[in-house]
Amino acid sequence: DELDVDNTDPCLPSTTNAACEALTLDSDEDGKTDLAETLDADTDGDGVNDYLESAIVDTDSDGVFDELDVDNTDPCLPSTTNAACQAILDANIDNIID
Repeated sequence: DELDVDNTDPCLPSTTNAACEALTLDSDEDGKTDLAETLDADTDGDGVNDYLESAIVDTDSDGVFDELDVDNTDPCLPSTTNAACQAILDANIDNIID
């Protein structure tokens, strides 16, 4: 196409088309496109594909980003040594696991 400055880049000359949007979509808003994360990758094996889990958000505050956390809602997984888990295990704050 003579109006297209780069026939191999669907985002040129315009980013407002379906082909470009598919390449730049970031469903989990972690700065990595779904395409870069691949649509079927599940790095942590929790059954949720990486493109749906953030690489910058730690939902359960256990120090492991959701994309690498086997359970995004349990601060004691994958480790019990983080502060969020310790707060649950020692609810009365006496330095003894309850």
